[in-house]
This record gives sequence, structure tokens and C-alpha cells, in this order.
Amino acid sequence: MRTTTRESAMSLNRAFAVARREPANPVQWTPEEERDWKAAEAVLIKAGYCPSCASDSEEPLRSKLGKWEPGDYWNYAGRACPNCEEFFVCGEQPEYEPDPWMGDADPGL
Repeated sequence: MRTTTRESAMSLNRAFAVARREPANPVQWTPEEERDWKAAEAVLIKAGYCPSCASDSEEPLRSKLGKWEPGDYWNYAGRACPNCEEFFVCGEQPEYEPDPWMGDADPGL
């Protein structure tokens, strides 16, 4: 149990380090940077931290996400950051089923 806590703390610290890292090109990420960011974002959200606040270049914060909000037919389920108000889709989405209707044409024709 102790090693899993230590490993998760190390992965969380690595995720915060990736979030604070400046990209090589300010216009477009390299594939390695994109892969690293997706992994770091998943770790941060799973731990309950806001990836958007952690990656702020001027003042990186360790802002905790709010309570999990269940989804419904129109909205995804997830958690919002009280600091920057970003919403992150996370967890299972059983309530959200997109409407299969695609267009305004009459399907009966």
C-alpha cells in the first residue's frame, strides 16, 4: 500500500511538472508533448486537480476541482474548477446519449 501511495504521488508531481513545462513551439505541440500532456491531464483530473490552472504560465496553481456533477441527456458529467470555471468531462457518462438525429431533412422521405 505504501508503494502505491508513493507512486501516485510521484506521478502527480510529474504531471504538475509537465503542466508547467513550456512547449518547444508556441504555435503547435510536438507529438511527444501532446502525448505527455494528455497523460498528465488524465492524472491531474483523476487526482482532483484542475489541469487548466496547473498549466497557467503566469501563476500555476494547484486548484482542486469541485464536486462531480451528474450528466443528463443534454450535458456531460464531470467536475468544474471553482477558480477558472473550466469544466472537465470525467467518469462514466451513462446519462448522456447524443441525439442520433443529424440534420433537418424529413427522415420519412
